[in-house]
Amino acid sequence: MADLVEVYHQADGVRAAVDVARARRARHFDPAIVDAFCTAADEVLCDGQDAPDCHELIATEPALQRHLTEAELDDRLEALADFTDLRSTYRAHRAADRDAGRSSRLGRFSGGLSQADRR
Repeated sequence: MADLVEVYHQADGVRAAVDVARARRARHFDPAIVDAFCTAADEVLCDGQDAPDCHELIATEPALQRHLTEAELDDRLEALADFTDLRSTYRAHRAADRDAGRSSRLGRFSGGLSQADRR
């Protein structure tokens, strides 16, 4: 539901987001979730001027100052690909493995398979 109401909110504001949630209540979305969203929509959704500056928030949060090593980045990206595979009939991770191997054999990536996986 979040992605849909966000699209409507960005296009036409809070009222449009609430309207689309209510229109799909009990058909596409759990009624309890829609009701909770509609009650808090003005607080949950903000316009661009009220939106927090994500760069400022990241800069002030010590836990977000740590950079991942190459191996840690590969682990996180593989976990995302695995999760995507669970939800997709396309099987993105298997496709990435296949493409990375193909690219490596063709000599397109000197950084190894991890560099090919990230593209």
